[in-house]
Formats: sequence, C-alpha cells, structure tokens
Amino acid sequence: MTGPRAPRGRPVTFDTHQREKYLTALTDGATLTQAAAAVGITARWAAKTAATDPGFAAARTTARAAGKRVRAERMPHDETRYIKLGCRCPICTKAATANRGARRNRTTHHTSPHTDPEPAKVTTMPNPTAPPAPSLLLARAS
Repeated sequence: MTGPRAPRGRPVTFDTHQREKYLTALTDGATLTQAAAAVGITARWAAKTAATDPGFAAARTTARAAGKRVRAERMPHDETRYIKLGCRCPICTKAATANRGARRNRTTHHTSPHTDPEPAKVTTMPNPTAPPAPSLLLARAS
C-alpha cells in the first residue's frame, strides 16, 4: 500500500503568507519587481493573481499607493524632485534654477546669433546660357 498522493496540478507557490510578504514589501516602497523577487515569484505572476482575486487586487492597489508615497519621501531634495514631484521648497527650487542655467550656458554659443564669425564663402555657378567649353564639344563629336 502506498502513502497519500500529492494533489494534482501545479503546486501552490503564492500562498497567503507569501501574499502578505509581497504586500508588505510593496507598502515599504519596493517596486512590483522587487516585491515579487522578495517572495520568489515574478511580477507577472502577482499581476495574474490580482486579475483573478479581487480582494488581493484591492490590497495590492492600496499597497502600491503607500509604497509610492514612501519612495517619494525618500527622494532627495534636488532638481529631480522639483520636476517629478512638483516640490517647490527653497532647496529644490534653487537646485532646479542652477541646473537649468547651467544647461542653457552649455547650449548657448558665446557669439551673438546675428553676427557670423566668418563671412560666408560665395561660389559662382557657371552661366547655363554661355557656349559650352571646347573640351565638351570634342567629347560630343566623338
């Protein structure tokens, strides 16, 4: 006589305990991929589970929003925070102003756009109504 059989089908790899760990990682500021890797699954597997389980999908949405706020709080005050998060504190504003000025100075030439450093070279085109050169006449006669 043999022992009890294993259940049929694919073994459960994203059980309740792992789901809780995944949601905790998301809430703590991990990205979807990082949170999935923390519990040993792929981000696609978590998305598929959210598509089939409405309760998990709601919890995942809440955890993602909380994680986004955590990541925003961790971002240093600089030009990136000024642009991406709309932070208008004096530190971010000063950094954005300085960097914007530096970019403008790099792209602006030191000469005025209305003055040319060298005059343009003018080349004259041959007159199309003038008789052809003798070498061209010989070539046609051949």
